Amino acid sequence: MSLPVLVWLVLECFTLAGYSVVHHSLFSFKYFRDTIEVLVETDDIASEFSGHINIKMGNFVEVIHPYFGYVPDPARNVSAITSDAGFVRVGDAGFVFKKPPDETVIGIMGGSFALGVAASGGDVFRERLRFGKSRVRLLNFASGGYKQPQQLMILNWLLAQGVYFDLIINIDGFNEVALPPVENIPMGVNPFYPRSWYARTSDIIDAQTVRDLGRYETIRSDRKKWAGIFQGNKLYRSPVMCVIWEFRDQAMERDLLEMKKSATDQVFNFKIVNRTLHLLDNQGLPQTAIEGLLNMEDMEFKGQDAFMEALEENISADDLDQHRDLILNFARDHDFVRQGPAYTQPNKDILYQDLVRIWQRSSYQMHKLCEGYGISYHHFLQPNQYVENSKPMTDIEMRRAFQGSHPYRQGVIAGYPLLQKDGEELREYDVNFTDLTMIFEGNDTPLYFDTCCHLTREGYQIVAREICDVIERVPGSPFPVAR
Repeated sequence: MSLPVLVWLVLECFTLAGYSVVHHSLFSFKYFRDTIEVLVETDDIASEFSGHINIKMGNFVEVIHPYFGYVPDPARNVSAITSDAGFVRVGDAGFVFKKPPDETVIGIMGGSFALGVAASGGDVFRERLRFGKSRVRLLNFASGGYKQPQQLMILNWLLAQGVYFDLIINIDGFNEVALPPVENIPMGVNPFYPRSWYARTSDIIDAQTVRDLGRYETIRSDRKKWAGIFQGNKLYRSPVMCVIWEFRDQAMERDLLEMKKSATDQVFNFKIVNRTLHLLDNQGLPQTAIEGLLNMEDMEFKGQDAFMEALEENISADDLDQHRDLILNFARDHDFVRQGPAYTQPNKDILYQDLVRIWQRSSYQMHKLCEGYGISYHHFLQPNQYVENSKPMTDIEMRRAFQGSHPYRQGVIAGYPLLQKDGEELREYDVNFTDLTMIFEGNDTPLYFDTCCHLTREGYQIVAREICDVIERVPGSPFPVAR
C-alpha cells in the first residue's frame, strides 16, 4: 500500500471518529447521500425566495395568475416540466374530462411539501390507489408557497373547466400559519393574499435589487452544482468529502437566508404619513405613541430594521411592545393593488385564529365541492420538525434541519395547536381529515433535509404510504358516488 493511500485511510478514520465525537451521533452515509440527492433533484422546484420572481435569473420563474395567485411559467421553466395550466408535472400530463374506463384519476394539492410527496411518493400512489383499475393518473396542482384559499380556488377552477377526478388529496397547514406573519403582515399585505404579493405586484425594481436577485440565483445554482459534483462522483461514500461538502453547503445556505432578508429590506420602504396616523388613531393607538410617530412623519426608511430603530428612539418600550404589529401594518401609504383589503388584528393570537379559520373553512368548502361531484376528498395536516416532541432528532438532523431562531418556527408553535383542534372539528362535519404531525414519532432516522419543512425522499415516501393507509381504511368504496 502506497504512503498517500495509507495517509488518506488514516484521515478517513480520524474524520469518521471525530465526527461522531463532535456531534454525539454515528456518522450516517445514507443521510448525506439522501440530502445531496434532494438538493440535486428538487431545488429548482422548491425555491423559497420572496421577491420579484418574475425576473428570476435562475431556471425557475413564477408569474401572476388571475385565479391561483401565481404559477410556474410553462414557457420559461427549462428545468421543470410544467403542464399547460402552469403546474409542475410529476407524472401524468393532460386533464381528463370524462370518467376513463380503466384509470383512477388523483389530484394532489398543497404547497411545496405536497409537491414533494407527489414527486417522491408518486409510485406509492400508483401502486396502492388503483382500486381495481389498471393504472393511476396522478395530476399535481401543488406549488411552493401555496396556502388556503389557493387550493380551494384551484379546485373551483378545475371543476368549472369540467376536469374529472376520482380523488383529491390536500396536504397543507404549514404555509397557512408560517408564511403570513413573516411575509405578508410586515408588508401590510392582507394575510390571505398569496405569499409575497407585494413583491409580485411591484412595478419598479432598482438596480441594487436586480443585482441582489442575480447573486441569490448564482448562489442557489452553485449550491445545486456543488451537490451534483458529490452525487455524480459518489463522494458521499467518503467521510472526509462529506465533511467538506457539508461545510460549504451550510455556508451557502446561510448566504441564501441572508439574501432573503436583504432583498426584503431593499424592496420595502416604511413611511409614516398623515393618513396613516389617522388610521392608527382610529385603531386605538395611544396618544403618546402617536406623538412619537409625528416626529417621524414623512421620513422614509429602507427596510424594517431601520424603521424599528427609529421607532425605538421615538416611542416608549411599553407602547411599542403592545402595538408593534399595528404600527407595522399601517406604516405605509396603503396600496390596494399590492396590499389588498386592510387587515388589523388586536394581537398575534387573533391573527393565528383567523388564519386557521380560513384554512378550516376552505377545506370544508373543498369537501362540499367534491361531495357534490362524487369525488373522494382527503385532507392531511403535514408534519413539521418544529412541532414539539413530534420526532426524535439526532445531532446530524438538528444541525441540518432545525434552527431555533427560524422565522417560520413561531408560526408552527402558535398555529399548529389551532390547526390540530380545528382539524378535529372538520371530522365532526364528515371531512376525511387526518393529522400527520406525529407520523415520525419514535423514528430517529434523519428525514428533514432543511430548516423549513421539507423531507428527504425517504421521508416523503413514509408520508405517501401513510396517506394510502388512511384512504384504504375508509369504510366502503373510496369513490362512493358514481358519475
